[in-house]
Amino acid sequence: MRLQAYRREIAHKLAELQKIDGYTFDVEHLLLARRMSLRVVEIPVTWIFSEGSQINGIRDSLKMLRDLMAIPGLHPDKPDSDN
Repeated sequence: MRLQAYRREIAHKLAELQKIDGYTFDVEHLLLARRMSLRVVEIPVTWIFSEGSQINGIRDSLKMLRDLMAIPGLHPDKPDSDN
């Protein structure tokens, strides 16, 4: 499992540009960060499973697939780099 951490000003900028509202928002953030030439560093974390998850494997997987396919079309142009 990897954690994404941002400086405050970058987090605000990515959130302003974000169009996906769901589990795949982080993939959208990574695409935007790459297009803005931001440095991305992976930070390993330990994941602990919690009973009572609200995720529906089939429904949510299909939504994630749809969102993943939509992301490039939602951001066809390179955003301004204000970092």
